[in-house]
Amino acid sequence: MNRTRICGVDSPCLQVQARTASLHYSVGAPYLLEKADLLRLAKSWVQFVPRVYEGYPDLLAEMFAYSLAAAHQQLPHLRLDHFMVSNIDMDEEGE
Repeated sequence: MNRTRICGVDSPCLQVQARTASLHYSVGAPYLLEKADLLRLAKSWVQFVPRVYEGYPDLLAEMFAYSLAAAHQQLPHLRLDHFMVSNIDMDEEGE
């Protein structure tokens, strides 16, 4: 994905390295956020969805846009993978 096109030239999302992205921004619903953080995040998320969809016209475009918006707003997430129960091939799944 062209992060510069999606997030903007001066966006903090361009500084996020792959390891950090995997640990803190590669998340899926449900999202638990403070109201103030969600309001900040929602503005970027709404802007980024069409841009992501242009290059990735798939169902997960909105989720990728969410991750990029979180990185843009510098709102890293705490991933709790042990709650996932829909992927039987995942290690450390919370069965």
